[in-house]
Amino acid sequence: MKKKCLIFILALSSYLFCQGGWQILEPIDSSHNVWDLHFFSPDSGWILSNTTIDPFTHLLLAFTVNGGDSWDTTTIFPSAAQSFDFYDTKLSMLILGSIRRTEDGWKTWTKPFVDTIGLASKIKFGSRTHAYAVGLQTIIKTTDSGFTWEYVQPDSLLRERFLGLSVLDSITLYTISSHQLLFTSDGGKNWKFIPLPEEVRFTDVNFVNKNYGWITGTYMRIYLTTDGGETWIKQTPFPYNSDAFYSIDALDTLNAVTVSNGGSIYWTSDGGKHWVQQAPSGKYKFLRNVQILSEKVAYAVGDKGTILKTTTGGVTWVNDNSDAISKVFALFQNYPNPFNPVTTIKYTIPTTTVVTLKVYDVLGSEIATLVNEEKPAGTHSVNFSVGSFGAASNLTSGVYFYQLKAGRFVETKKMILLR
Repeated sequence: MKKKCLIFILALSSYLFCQGGWQILEPIDSSHNVWDLHFFSPDSGWILSNTTIDPFTHLLLAFTVNGGDSWDTTTIFPSAAQSFDFYDTKLSMLILGSIRRTEDGWKTWTKPFVDTIGLASKIKFGSRTHAYAVGLQTIIKTTDSGFTWEYVQPDSLLRERFLGLSVLDSITLYTISSHQLLFTSDGGKNWKFIPLPEEVRFTDVNFVNKNYGWITGTYMRIYLTTDGGETWIKQTPFPYNSDAFYSIDALDTLNAVTVSNGGSIYWTSDGGKHWVQQAPSGKYKFLRNVQILSEKVAYAVGDKGTILKTTTGGVTWVNDNSDAISKVFALFQNYPNPFNPVTTIKYTIPTTTVVTLKVYDVLGSEIATLVNEEKPAGTHSVNFSVGSFGAASNLTSGVYFYQLKAGRFVETKKMILLR
């Protein structure tokens, strides 16, 4: 029996596809959406949803200690909420306009504040005493564990709802709406408006420290900054579509996962150099929130009671008797690079298989076919010489791509021609 991980890299990109390793947990109430989640460990955590107790819709909080195999539930009525957060297993707050707080893990609760201005809908702790919530043109803050709140938003905000909130400590946070990203390092006394990288609607923000973080948006936009938003690195997977990444969570500077309103899931373990597509659009319902707990464990929640879990980093290993597709498949960087007029491309395959190796321009037009035949297992090399392959004879300086296909393994790399 051999193991294989199904990994595909589409042409002209650093985009990968992995056979899904996400488990669909039994829904608590499939007629209602799951809005939010908060896990303390791979096995212990909460979800926030709704349920109907005729004739009314109640707020539903559910707690698990066995990774979602079973849930203890609490209902609150009348109440509505789309976001909650925990400082520890006892102290928690939830919000949709009105704030409810508990100090005993939702055995009892109080309602200390109602945001009648912005109907705040996202809440995060920065410390035991400090928490922040955001809504329509509003940012509110507590410094006494949620008993009292004050408005701290700057003037001249666009009339947009803040959807993303990343709180690093008691005074440092980022928040994002469709067209504005704000930062404060003094608890909201002063705000910095950070220019966004392009004109799309942004949906979420997650920073792992003051300088390093991601933002996501419509048309599958993912951007990384390593300098607090002074510059942005575009990491949008290819090919992209109109799907919108709705939530992103990062474990550290290398590991992050994002989910979309179309039900897709993408994971990176190298700081976004590669985003692995673990579920395509349409695979699941609208996914509203995601939390990554380790390099292997994450949960996601969404519409119609959707609760997803992975303990494999989103990758499924399948045992069967077919040929292995594993890490010994490899396409190496061409050498020299940049090159003129000849460069060498090496690749490794673990078993005899039909191999194609082609060169493309930045528009995806095929330039040359270097290999198209059955090859034995081992490491092989081939030269690409400008002028020797038809359309390649008139190539100008620029970026080109070479793609290896071997069975179900596909990988693409970039090379530079300097003439």
